[in-house]
Amino acid sequence: MLVQTAEVNSSASAGKIVLPKGLAGLPMRTAYERSQRPEAQLPDAEVTLRSYEPIAKLVDTYRELAKGATLDEEGREVVFNGTDGAGRYSVRLRDAKETGVFITVASWKRK
Repeated sequence: MLVQTAEVNSSASAGKIVLPKGLAGLPMRTAYERSQRPEAQLPDAEVTLRSYEPIAKLVDTYRELAKGATLDEEGREVVFNGTDGAGRYSVRLRDAKETGVFITVASWKRK
C-alpha cells in the first residue's frame, strides 16, 4: 500500500512512534489527536508518507491498490477502508496543498 512517489514522514508500531528518531518511543497519538479522531483501538502499524503527486492521481492509484475498499471523501481528505487476509486497513490521503499530500496507511491485525 506504499506508493513509490512518496517519502516516509513517520512510522509507529505497538502504540509508539518509531520514526522520526527524535520522537521515538513517544505515544502514537497526542491527547489532541485522540480527541479529533477517536479510535476504538490504535493501529498495530502505521506509516505516514508525503507525496507531491496531485491528490487526484493518488486517489486513482489507491483505487487500484485497495480494490474492494470503501471510499469516503470529506473536504481535502479521502479515506479508503478495507480488509485483506491479515486484517483491516485504512489509507487516509490529506491534501495539504503546497506542502504535499500526506498519506497515512494503518493496519490492524486480525485477532
